[in-house]
Amino acid sequence: MTRVHAGLRRLANAARMGLLPGASVEEGILRTDRFPAGPPAATDELILDLYRRLPEVRITDILVVGTKIARIRRSGDPARGDPDKPGVFGSD
Repeated sequence: MTRVHAGLRRLANAARMGLLPGASVEEGILRTDRFPAGPPAATDELILDLYRRLPEVRITDILVVGTKIARIRRSGDPARGDPDKPGVFGSD
């Protein structure tokens, strides 16, 4: 039995036992209710918590690091990716 078949079997058993809210098995077909259109109620608090955990960073810092990484990947030479060295921006 493949993993997909085993997973579907567990899903069907859970639906038959009433462990899945809004799901049932009718004539061998798994039926599910539609999810509500809006986000869950606690979403706003979760988003605010995630933003509080992120470090503060300036967009210019992100752009400088991204540019450096892109140059290193293109050239294969870490020295060419250093924006502090003269002549790097026009040397690609």
